[in-house]
Amino acid sequence: MPSKFRRLFTYLSFNIGSLLYLIRFRPKKVLYYETLSSWPVYAYHFFFRNAKIYIHYHEYSSPVQYQTGMKLEKYLHVLEKKLYPNVDWISHTNKFRLHKFKEDQNLTDFEGNQFEVMPNYPPQRWGKIEKGKKAAEGTTKLVYVGHTLSFDTMYCKELLDWVSNNSKKVKLDCYLHKKPEAIKSYLYRNKISNVNLYDAVMYNDLPKVLIKYDLGLIIYKAHIENFKYNAPNKLFEYLACGLDVWFPEVMTGSMEYVCEEAEPRVLALDFERLEQYSISYLFGRADLPRRETNHICEPVYEKLYQAMLGNKAHGS
Repeated sequence: MPSKFRRLFTYLSFNIGSLLYLIRFRPKKVLYYETLSSWPVYAYHFFFRNAKIYIHYHEYSSPVQYQTGMKLEKYLHVLEKKLYPNVDWISHTNKFRLHKFKEDQNLTDFEGNQFEVMPNYPPQRWGKIEKGKKAAEGTTKLVYVGHTLSFDTMYCKELLDWVSNNSKKVKLDCYLHKKPEAIKSYLYRNKISNVNLYDAVMYNDLPKVLIKYDLGLIIYKAHIENFKYNAPNKLFEYLACGLDVWFPEVMTGSMEYVCEEAEPRVLALDFERLEQYSISYLFGRADLPRRETNHICEPVYEKLYQAMLGNKAHGS
C-alpha cells in the first residue's frame, strides 16, 4: 500500500474508531492531545453537550503553520476552535507557548480559568537512578537524543565541526530513530571519528544511558516559532540525569533555565560561533556547588488529575 493511502487509512481508522469508542462508553470527561486528535471529540460533543473537554498541546502551531501546513490539520483546527468557549482545560508546555496560543485564538480577554501550563517533565524516578561512571579524565562525553538530525533545521554542521576540531577533548554520541544518510556521509567525508550514531533507546531505558554522559545537547535552529518558544523535554531529561545542558541562545523558551553558577549547568550558546567559547568556560563545573532541579512530572499531572476530578480550582 502506498504511503499516502496508508497514512489516510491510519487517520480514518483513528478518527472513526475513537468516535465509536466514545459513543459506546459515553465518558463524561474527554482529554485529547493536539489538533489532529480533535475530530472524535468535536463530533462526540456535538451529540453529548454535557461532556467536559480537556485539551493539551505538546507543540505550538502558529496561524501561518495552520494555513500552510497539512490541509487536514487546518480543517480540524477550524472545527476545534468552536470547542474553545466550552472546554474545561487548555494547556501548553510553557508560558510562552500558552501566551502565543491565547493571542492567536483571540482568547487573551476570555473570562475563564481553563488555561494552564503543563510542562513535559520526566518521572521522579529518573533522578533517583544511581549515576554511572563518567568519561576518563580529560575527555567530556556529549550526548544528543532525538528523532533524527538535520542540517536544515538544526545546528548539525556547526556542532559536528566543533566536535571534530576538539577530538582530543570531547566525544559525541547520538541516539536516533532515524540516521540520515547526509549525516553519515558528512562524518565519513570529513573523517570525524569521535562522533557515533546509535539506534534510539526505549524511553524507560533512557536514564540508564544518559547517566553515562557529562553533557546533553539541544541543537534546534528555532526556524519556526514552535522551536523558538520551546523548552524541550530533553532539557529536563538531561538535567534529571545530572547532565549539563547546552542549547542555542535563539530558543527563547529555554532561557529561564540558564544556570552558570551551579551544576548541572545550563548554557545558552551561539552555535554558529562555538569556537569563541573557551574550554574552561564550557566544561568548567568541577568546583561548582551541586543543585537540585526537581523538574518532575508527578506534581504537574496531579494538577490535571485533580482538575478532572473537580477537586481543585485551576487557571493561569
